[in-house]
Amino acid sequence: MNKQNITALLFIIVFALSSQTFAQMKDTGTYVVYVGSQAIAEENYTSEKLADGTVKTVSKVATTTFTTTTRRDKPVEFTIEVNGAKALTTTFVGGEAKTLIGEQPAKIIKTDATVITENNVWSNFINLLAQYDRKKGGAQTFIAFLPSQSLTFPVSLEKTDAKDFKLKNQTVSLSRYKLVHIQSGLELVILADESNVPYFIEIASQQAQIVKKGFEELREMTAPPKTKLTNFTGEFTSEEVSFPNGENTLAGTLTLPKTDKKTSPAIIIISGSGGQDRDGSQLFNLYKQIAESFSKTGVAVLRVDDRGIGKSTIDMKKAAETSYQDLISDSRAAFDYLMTRKEIEKTKIGFLGHSEGAETALTIASEDKRVAAIVLMAGVSRPVSEAVFEQEIYQRALRETVNASDKTKIMPLAQTLIKQFETAKLPQNANDAKLAWFREHLASNPLLLAAKVKCPVLIVQGERDALVLAYHSIELAKALTNNENKNVSLRIVPNQTHIFTPAVGDNPQETSKISEEMLQTLQNWAFENLIVP
Repeated sequence: MNKQNITALLFIIVFALSSQTFAQMKDTGTYVVYVGSQAIAEENYTSEKLADGTVKTVSKVATTTFTTTTRRDKPVEFTIEVNGAKALTTTFVGGEAKTLIGEQPAKIIKTDATVITENNVWSNFINLLAQYDRKKGGAQTFIAFLPSQSLTFPVSLEKTDAKDFKLKNQTVSLSRYKLVHIQSGLELVILADESNVPYFIEIASQQAQIVKKGFEELREMTAPPKTKLTNFTGEFTSEEVSFPNGENTLAGTLTLPKTDKKTSPAIIIISGSGGQDRDGSQLFNLYKQIAESFSKTGVAVLRVDDRGIGKSTIDMKKAAETSYQDLISDSRAAFDYLMTRKEIEKTKIGFLGHSEGAETALTIASEDKRVAAIVLMAGVSRPVSEAVFEQEIYQRALRETVNASDKTKIMPLAQTLIKQFETAKLPQNANDAKLAWFREHLASNPLLLAAKVKCPVLIVQGERDALVLAYHSIELAKALTNNENKNVSLRIVPNQTHIFTPAVGDNPQETSKISEEMLQTLQNWAFENLIVP
């Protein structure tokens, strides 16, 4: 991602707070913004205290310049310039903030603000921290003002402790503060020195970290200890199996753990879109590795060649008419087959769906209460028809600046899919069997399906997935938990692609090694949710 193209970050509420006097006359520096493992933006700032007590802070983020002026703990003026042109001016007089944006009428807000806030101006935390009464201690409330939205609101600031951090070339003494947006509960952690200069800021709920340049070691030093994952290494056997679904015969492999127990819980793997064999051989054997990892934990796994692939059959005359409901029925047939196996614990059969398969797992679990648990890997939260355009424009925008409204630049494959979705909407095509897959996906909303699922759910997402962006996993988790599902786990695996292989550089490229962290996450979740209970 090109940092120079970023002029704003999509944080729910981000604080950039200003004003007060400095222990030093002048301070300059750079803050680097990280979301997950990616550095996505920088702020370069200069703060200077003038002889009359005025403090002027000038910050530059890409092509935008923010200037904050305060005098004796009171905000005086705030301006935003974009490419050298004045875009916003806010002045503070007599308990009012007057904001001018271009030719728009002035907006006047009554406020007792002692600090100015604006998104992405991290250096202004210096001014907020300077107002904190260290002798008094405890949680102290300040009134903040966000000029770009003309909002005034209270924030709570509390010093919680102090610690020496031994870096590679020096030791720094930093105080830890907790900053809370009182109305929303959004919490930030700030590490600052005795001069009130922040070295590290974290917004854990948004996976965001802001670090003063030259002190990047603090990211690792302040990270919570990683959950220790157990690597299960049990033995298992593999059996060639087949079962019918209507006119078709589905063939696959059933891995059975070697155990003293008479029965084992089981997982059925559902592949992504396009014809896949049971192993996911086109995906570096993703499905085989998942199956064997589960079975080493004590879980039986059924993975199947998709209809018409490998040893699974299909009537080739009807292949072009395969609907999404047909594919869902194949997974239902796999469930019914496992119900006939004496080695399987009938009350503990679940699904793992990858990509399109995640939506299939949601569909079945929302309708069949026998499903014990599901795993959603790289699954969309929006209808597939929306995801097609998102995938295409995201991947083009990684390579170059794109005109989002110019549909002529859409790649041919994506254009074909988008056109077929549009064609499937037409009333005259309601019975066209060759468009059934498209019609059924148009009618399927993963978030509505998630609202009906009450069984345990694990959501696993690659941070650098260029086909299904990471926000989909968060939306799915939210939909599940908003409807009183109390057992929803989410893991976004850093630097992993759609098939859980490492991304290389800024443009995700797939290599051949499937993530061990992802496999161990599956193992530990299965142990806790399918074996221990």
